[in-house]
Amino acid sequence: MPSEPWAVVESVPPSEALTRWVEARSRYDSTGRWPVIVRNSEDLARFEGRWEETREEFEEVDLGIEGLEPSVGREPVPPRPPGLDAPNAEAIVASFLETPRSDGAWIVSLPCGEPAEVPARLLEGGDLCPPPEEHFEALRRWKQTHGAEPLLVGRDTLVLLVRPVQSIDEARRVAKERFAYCGDEGEEEAERFVGLPAWSFWWD
Repeated sequence: MPSEPWAVVESVPPSEALTRWVEARSRYDSTGRWPVIVRNSEDLARFEGRWEETREEFEEVDLGIEGLEPSVGREPVPPRPPGLDAPNAEAIVASFLETPRSDGAWIVSLPCGEPAEVPARLLEGGDLCPPPEEHFEALRRWKQTHGAEPLLVGRDTLVLLVRPVQSIDEARRVAKERFAYCGDEGEEEAERFVGLPAWSFWWD
């Protein structure tokens, strides 16, 4: 019996990437495959090997993270992605999907126990990029606090959809957490996160 492919990969017009991602996301409960948008063909070619490389490493990740409710099985996704009902959300998110290295658009759907696993296993930026368990912990924490869902993954880039921050105090907390995770935007940049439906990250 042939084994399942590492991922279901669908080439899509860049202008339709967000719409097609939303459609693929709606199938997660039945397929167990979380979709992410990939905008660079070299990243796409690397990801199959990266997915296999991190399989054993990720099996050793302690899924019981201090301060978080335990995850029991695969949780159903909410009907609507977080953030997309915010004012001008789709235009803002579309701007996040344009990267300097974009040369196409693919919806890549990967088998996982929960969405945080996908970027945790694919990201491989430079020396400052965290190991898989730190990605997983940060994304699971933001899932519980801000509904965060992985939208775009590159070799060294990540975009999350989130429930927009509503106050400057909350934005300062987010900025502090982001700085610990990615080393960008300290508290002095906090104001720009208020009302933002997506967060982007990049590692050297």
